[in-house]
Amino acid sequence: MGLAPSNAAIRAAQAAAGTLAFAALAAAGQGFGRWEGPVRHCTMTANGRTHRCLELELEQNQEGLLTARFVGPGQGGPLASRELAFSGLLGAGQQPMRCGADGRCLPPDHPLQLRLTSVAWSRFDGRGLAEELPLARLARGQCLLDRQTIRCNARLEPPQPNAAPWSAEARLRP
Repeated sequence: MGLAPSNAAIRAAQAAAGTLAFAALAAAGQGFGRWEGPVRHCTMTANGRTHRCLELELEQNQEGLLTARFVGPGQGGPLASRELAFSGLLGAGQQPMRCGADGRCLPPDHPLQLRLTSVAWSRFDGRGLAEELPLARLARGQCLLDRQTIRCNARLEPPQPNAAPWSAEARLRP
C-alpha cells in the first residue's frame, strides 16, 4: 500500500512548478522589465504645476504595454519623490524592449511612439511612503522617444473643462 502525498507536499510541488515556469518565461526573453536612464533638463507638469525631474524609467510589464515614469525630488528627506507616469500601447510596428531574466531591459529602439491610455501622479515622503493615494486618470495622448529626447503629452478622458494638459519632457544623457 503506497503513501499518498500530503496536501502540503502537493501545494509545494505546484508552487515550485509555477516558479520554474515563470523563470523559464523570463529566461526566454518574454519582455518583462525596466530600463532606467539618467536625464538632463527634465520637467514634468501635472495638475497645472511644473516640477523638475531627475530620472526616466521605462517599464514593460507586458509585451506591447509600456509606462514612461518621470521621477523628481520631493520634499522632506532623501527618499521623498514625485512621479508622473504615462502608460499606453506601443504604436503599430513598434518593437517591445528586449529584457533579460534579471528584469533589466536594453534601451528601446528609436524612434518609439506610445499611444497613451492613462496618466498617474504620485508623491512620496522622506521615508519613501506614499503621501496620498496616487492620482490616476484615463487619458489620451502620446509619448515620442528619439535618441536624445522623450516627450509625453496627454489630456484627461473624458475631457474636463479648464483641465491643463499633463506633460513631461527630458533630454537623455548619452
